[in-house]
Amino acid sequence: MSITTTGTVSGGIDGIYARNADSGLTSVSVSGAVKGGTGAGIATETNAGGLTVITLNSGA
Repeated sequence: MSITTTGTVSGGIDGIYARNADSGLTSVSVSGAVKGGTGAGIATETNAGGLTVITLNSGA
């Protein structure tokens, strides 16, 4: 699973919520501000054996 943003992201709970129900790679790359409302700016869940990579300010 791959998520890439190039601008400002905001959400009512989390700005970005990524749930990978597989054991593969979860990748989140952001180049703008990410803001959550009542939760996190970036929240991820990956099954056992999976890998999560978060890249902040990619290309900035």
